[in-house]
Amino acid sequence: MDRRNSRVLLIAVVAIIAVACSAGSPAPATSSGPGTVAAATGATPLPVPAGSPPASMTPSASGPAPVGGAIDTAKLLALEPAVVCSLLTAGEAETILGKALYRAPEGSSSVVLGTGTSCHYAASDSGKTGTFIKVEFSSAGFELQSQLMGSAPRSLTVAGLPAVAAEVDPSARAGQSRMVVQLSSVPTDPGLYILAPTVAAAQQVAEAVIPRLASVD
Repeated sequence: MDRRNSRVLLIAVVAIIAVACSAGSPAPATSSGPGTVAAATGATPLPVPAGSPPASMTPSASGPAPVGGAIDTAKLLALEPAVVCSLLTAGEAETILGKALYRAPEGSSSVVLGTGTSCHYAASDSGKTGTFIKVEFSSAGFELQSQLMGSAPRSLTVAGLPAVAAEVDPSARAGQSRMVVQLSSVPTDPGLYILAPTVAAAQQVAEAVIPRLASVD
């Protein structure tokens, strides 16, 4: 075999080897879910390096999602008192109190002492225990208000949301049971703060108010 034919044969052999190597190369890897990376060819999933968080734990660019669904807590402090009073009707308040209101529900708005906006439902002007309901959204936020519940606070779930509540002292002449419901995954955001004759009554108020929060303007 002359030198020219030998060179042609060598080139052909190199080309065949190159094609064979290319056919055996693995395809690019694709994700098969949190914690694994699987090859597109169906190879055994490979562990993700330690320090790489699962996809489900990756922070969202849109910020924390509300605990209670589509409740925009940012606008609660700016609600007009009349809107707050519409969240619980006078009839509902009378049913929960077991007494007729002596006046129409009265709303107020203030930033004094952390108060944002509220509505007061009173069966008398005495302010005595068991005679009124108050619904409030405060700039103090859920976390702080939950720490100021007084004696024997307890955690519970109300309308599917976390809450903290405390019963009023039965011997007290004034004061009400208290409850604050967390409306956002951010604990410093405003919660739904309620004063009522009992924790059970406060829960009834919360269960009436919360479904209406997503649609308030």
